[in-house]
Amino acid sequence: MKNKSADQLVTQLWHHIGSQEWDQAKALLAPEFEAYWPQSNEKFNRDNFIEVNRTYPGAHEIQIMNVWSENDQWDRIDTVMSEVHIKSKTPEGKDVELFAISIFEVEDDGEYLIRSAREYWADTYPVPAWRKRLSTPYDTRKQRDEKLEPADRIVHTILYVSDQKRSRDFYANVLGEMPILDVPGMTEFQLSKNHILGLMPEAGIKRLLGSTLGDFAQGSPKAELYLRVSNPEELFIRALESGAKELSPILRRDWGDRAGYAMDHDCNVLAIATKAGP
Repeated sequence: MKNKSADQLVTQLWHHIGSQEWDQAKALLAPEFEAYWPQSNEKFNRDNFIEVNRTYPGAHEIQIMNVWSENDQWDRIDTVMSEVHIKSKTPEGKDVELFAISIFEVEDDGEYLIRSAREYWADTYPVPAWRKRLSTPYDTRKQRDEKLEPADRIVHTILYVSDQKRSRDFYANVLGEMPILDVPGMTEFQLSKNHILGLMPEAGIKRLLGSTLGDFAQGSPKAELYLRVSNPEELFIRALESGAKELSPILRRDWGDRAGYAMDHDCNVLAIATKAGP
């Protein structure tokens, strides 16, 4: 049985590692996390796992090829296996390609966290002469492009919020899903395979950009989040019950959708829509 949340958590971990977002990556690992590298007989705790990835020599491009998962509903443990392709350039300028197979245990104890990882690393190499007549080459790049877009094409929509916890609870209720990341300064929800909704405190973006940002206007719309779903009435009701202000009920719109509009606690417009029938 495929568990969407566990898959997303592992995908997000690889994204953070590839983007060198070390605090965000660490936040996805349980305090007791352990990683095993059987080929070199090494074991790492959570801090050292982050550090070994952070200080690994060279520059790296990570691309996810596949993610599979299996859920044990009795132990509340998901087993997730990922296959990634890594292109590296060593400090000496040498290009290296390798594949990694990783087996993760994801624990659902009210909050999804990765409890362990067992990883196997394989370098690419030319086909040995003795078996060339028995095999046929195939385009691994084409296979990767068809299966999953590169991590750097993931779209992040970031809303600046005055109260991170309040906004987290609001969007968790509306979407009916728990965030994949919830740490001081950022909450993230996986809207789809390549689209993440982020909630960032206003104080955080002000620290980042300073006076160039200007003041946040009170009571005026800032941004619009347009969600096309199969059950708009259900989500719209949840939004209003969670404190959103109704701007316009769900009606047939002239662009071919049925859509309703509400405003969240931070004056962001939330549009909930579905394709209108004939």
